[in-house]
Amino acid sequence: MRRAVICKFLFRGIAISGLAFLLGCPSSNGGGNGGIVTKLKESTEPKNVVEPVTAEEAEKAKNQIELAIRAHGGDNLARMRNYLICRQTGKSNVEQQAPFATDREWQIAFPDRIYATVIVPNQTTYVWSNPSGGWWRTGASTSELPGELLEDLQTQLYIFSLFTLTPLRDPQLVLKPLPDTSVGGKPAKAIKVMQKDHPQIELDFDAQSNLLVRMFLRRKLPHVGAIEHQILLSDHKRFEGIQLPTRWVEINDGSVKMDLDGAEYRFPSEIPAKLFAKPD
Repeated sequence: MRRAVICKFLFRGIAISGLAFLLGCPSSNGGGNGGIVTKLKESTEPKNVVEPVTAEEAEKAKNQIELAIRAHGGDNLARMRNYLICRQTGKSNVEQQAPFATDREWQIAFPDRIYATVIVPNQTTYVWSNPSGGWWRTGASTSELPGELLEDLQTQLYIFSLFTLTPLRDPQLVLKPLPDTSVGGKPAKAIKVMQKDHPQIELDFDAQSNLLVRMFLRRKLPHVGAIEHQILLSDHKRFEGIQLPTRWVEINDGSVKMDLDGAEYRFPSEIPAKLFAKPD
């Protein structure tokens, strides 16, 4: 029975969220949010409009981003801009079942290729995309990702791109400072990132260390609808001269869905192109 629930969850998690967050189906918050700050909903739909920004606002946001880039490793961040492998381990929660072990690995060739492997009890699933399309495989069965699911996987790729920070210098991105906030009870500086045809994403940086501690966005998930999604990032450690979070807590509408506390990172000189290729 438990295996059937997990397999059902895994299929729906991949289908619904492009493997980005292993959401499963919607569920109630149950025992509360454990002190997690839940953003106030301005709208039930995700926003992807680009708002006007004054020259003063743009300069303030730019300065904050430069502080963050310096805090995370400065020039060392260039190692992340071609190939990035991120492996995360921890627990997932779904459909009022007991939390179960999750092992998740992302292999990314920027700017447009992503490959994810997710291992839960009794099941391993692969999801990947390149500019020509996307696919997912469990066991011997491989299927093409429908358009809306492929789009959501590409949203995850965009999130990872901003996570590497240096793309925030791109003039195509519009940056707007938001009122100061707090993350984990500590003051934080907030920046809204806007780009045409992409969701707005809020980045929160610890006010003292300037490290990235939260990513927040509204996204409309297939078969679920609009949600507020945030990723809490903590326990930063140095990987090849880059400060990166080892703990990811992923939250939908105030309910913790994943608590991954063993992240490791590699920056290989190459990831074989065939990994992202369309299956034969």
